[in-house]
Order: sequence, then C-alpha cells, then structure tokens
Amino acid sequence: STIGFELLAADRDGLTGVVLDGVYPPGLDIEAGDVFSAQRSLDALTEACSESAQCAGYNANVGASVERLLDRFESSPVTVTVDNTDVVLDDVHLAEYVFLLSYSEQQMRYLPAVLTGIEENDEQALRWFARTATSTLTSASGANDEGTYYAVTCHDRLPFVAELSDGLSTYQAALVSSSLAERCPPWSQGATTATGSESVRSDLPVLLLSGQFDPITPSVFAEDAASGFSMATRVTQNGRGHGIWSGNECIGRIVDAFVTDPGRDLDTSCAEFGVPVLWAQP
Repeated sequence: STIGFELLAADRDGLTGVVLDGVYPPGLDIEAGDVFSAQRSLDALTEACSESAQCAGYNANVGASVERLLDRFESSPVTVTVDNTDVVLDDVHLAEYVFLLSYSEQQMRYLPAVLTGIEENDEQALRWFARTATSTLTSASGANDEGTYYAVTCHDRLPFVAELSDGLSTYQAALVSSSLAERCPPWSQGATTATGSESVRSDLPVLLLSGQFDPITPSVFAEDAASGFSMATRVTQNGRGHGIWSGNECIGRIVDAFVTDPGRDLDTSCAEFGVPVLWAQP
C-alpha cells in the first residue's frame, strides 16, 4: 500500500492503475490510527460474535472479556511453557496477541472461545493462545525486514505522530505502551518534509480493498484515501481480516477484471454477501 501511494503520487509513466489491498495512507498518524483501528476491529468482532448464537455461546462479550483479562494479567502475569520455551503473558503481550490474531479470520474465529477458556483458567486454551500467537509473531517477523521497516517508518511517519488523547481503553493503552518515538532513535534517518494534511491525488483508476475485521487498515482509511482519486472503487468484504485479495474467488475476479481493464465499471456485487465466520473452539 505504501509503495502504491508512492507510485500514484509520482504519476509514473506506463502506470495504468493500482490495487491497494489494505489501505495505509501516507501522512497518517500511525499511533492514533493503530489504536483507532485496533479498537474498531475488536468492537466489530464483539458485535459479530453477539449476532451469532454459536459464538455468543462461547463468549457473551468479547470486548469485555479482553478488558478483564488485561486487568488480570497487568497485576498477575502468567508464564506458559510452549515447546520447552517459557512465554510470559502480561497485559501488553495479551493485547499484542489479540491484535495479531485479528489479522486473519481463520485465527480470529477461535478468539471468543479461547478468551473464555483463559478466563476460566483452562490450560489448553491458554497454551493454544500462547503457541498460536508466538508462532504467528515469529512468522511475521521472519517475513519482514525490521531495519527497513523502522528506517522508512521513522523517516516518513514519525513527523505526523502527535500525543495521543486521553480516554484510551485498556486495550488501546496496552498496545501503545512503547511509543514509536522511543523506538526510532537507533534508526535515525532524518525526517520527511511532506505535510500530512495533503492527500495523494490521482486521475488513475484505483481499486481499494478492505476487510471488516482488519485491525490495522480499516475501511475508513480507504474511504478517506478515495477522496483524492477521481476513479476510485472501494470494496469492503464482511467476515474478512487483513488482506482480502488472497484466497477469495470473489475478490480475485474483481481484481482480475480491474487488471484486464482498469478503466471499466467493475461489478463488485459478489463482495456484498461477505464471508461467514466459522466460529469454533480450537
């Protein structure tokens, strides 16, 4: 998404259109954006669960469950042994892991039942949560270049980060326990001179994809970004997390049609039906 915005801003010769799957606008205050999108994702999960008799049977209120566990683990962290490795679960790690597992609807569908299990001191639920979250974190870390991420992020986005307002939820506060400003000094790369108030503008066709539960790039970011594009098509699919293009026939057809002819009117009706969340216990 970041690269896509750079290409659009530069108006590259030969570029006929851009697909942004998970929209992350330049100039975004990423700390404010992260706490907003994380809470929005948790609220969406809570609401969707409450509307399913099966899920509500696992957990009557997912958001309240998270808040109670955060309070508990802040004062009484728990150590879980996973594959001969001790995993410490305190409030910060719990929030991070809930956030991380919300990226994928395949993992998120287990969260309501698992959180109830953890509240009830179910060792299997606690071990599943620790194992799944740490393996997901390890996989994500291995797929990314931390040095590149911080060098770019600290240069391009730190200047737009403002002090967070009061009134954060317990979940939001735990997620920003370590600020970007505290992590940036070792990666000192100077700072961008761009102004964050200016949206990227383009007359090229742009397809903007969003998932209902996405904890990092919610549909409202796509909505804001679309104001700068004269030929924008927004698609939000219910039941999905972060990155809705992969593994979905409907979105695949939409993207294929766009790439074949970016200027055409797209039929996006298949996305209106969403994808059912298959709530389950692990």
